[in-house]
Amino acid sequence: MGPRAAAPLNGAAPDWPIARDTLEHALHGHPELAIFDPKGRVLDAEVAEAKADKKPDWALELAYAKRGSQFGDMAMVNVTFDLPVFAASRQDPQIASRQAERAALDAEREAVLREHAAMLETDLAEYQRLDRAVARQRDVLLPLADEKAALALAAWRGGTGELADLVMARRERIDAGLIAIALEGERRQMAARLYYAYGDHAKSEPNLSGEK
Repeated sequence: MGPRAAAPLNGAAPDWPIARDTLEHALHGHPELAIFDPKGRVLDAEVAEAKADKKPDWALELAYAKRGSQFGDMAMVNVTFDLPVFAASRQDPQIASRQAERAALDAEREAVLREHAAMLETDLAEYQRLDRAVARQRDVLLPLADEKAALALAAWRGGTGELADLVMARRERIDAGLIAIALEGERRQMAARLYYAYGDHAKSEPNLSGEK
């Protein structure tokens, strides 16, 4: 290892912004859902094409020819009609087939959307649980552990407490601090998972200062 391996870490871990409304809105742009859009446009074009084949079509052609002096000039008009026949056995089944494929694609997309929405809800619930646990550890349990350690130290210095009680109180304070660090790490990991799996991170960047 080089000398930089022993250098202290600079800065704080990034803190990703987590907002339910933003994540639920960005969910519709999830890559596994986005692939349905071009497929849907292709099927819509095929449905429109099949319906167009069912409508009569006509064409008008005009031609003019200038011939030699011994012949008169010639003009021609050509009108053609394309009349679809046997629509019930040709065009209608094609239209119905394309519409059925479009409906199946919509149903598949809706199923994938519901699956990811359920996953998002589960992850959000876990993030909120961790967020509450971090706040409780930081705002309630750590101050209590600090107070207990301070009281044990004061009692030992005053000759009314036991050294074992002081050691135990300080050990509990260390454990409470380690639990706070572990919970904060889990919370940030879940935030990163939510942010990069469901968030619109192309338009915003995480807070690299570590401040909320």
